[in-house]
Amino acid sequence: MDRLDPARTALVLVHMVKGVAGDVDTPFSRLFRQRAEEAGLLGTQQRLLDRFRAAGAMVVRGQGASGFEGTSLDTILRVAGVANLVLAGIATDVAVESTARAACDLAYRPIVVSDGCLSDTAQGHANSLAVIKKWFGETPTADEVVSAMGIPNGGPAHRAA
Repeated sequence: MDRLDPARTALVLVHMVKGVAGDVDTPFSRLFRQRAEEAGLLGTQQRLLDRFRAAGAMVVRGQGASGFEGTSLDTILRVAGVANLVLAGIATDVAVESTARAACDLAYRPIVVSDGCLSDTAQGHANSLAVIKKWFGETPTADEVVSAMGIPNGGPAHRAA
């Protein structure tokens, strides 16, 4: 993966705050919270959050079927001079892929963290990553993204607010 400039790169966590990581109790949150815990997803995302913040890179949280639909995300990113969008979240084959497609349409470089997102099935996740990689963006691991940004991957991590 090519080098990523932290000043031109943003981490976008899609559909994580209220739907999965927050204190809500719905069939959706129960299904994905359990899968996220089993896969260690929140730990991977926390590591990305910590490393992006340590590098001074932008971090954005997006809700909905697309991080762009009905939000000011595009304006925020353009004002900040962001060109590269590193995406993680729930579900790979719904909100994450929709956000990656929109990002591509808006001339951003979509980078979907393969181990930073998941779907309701392993097959759905794999199929979505294959589509993203073929048509819309890149699908590196969290470690590959951290390395491309030149962010130290070890050491103590701080808790995100």
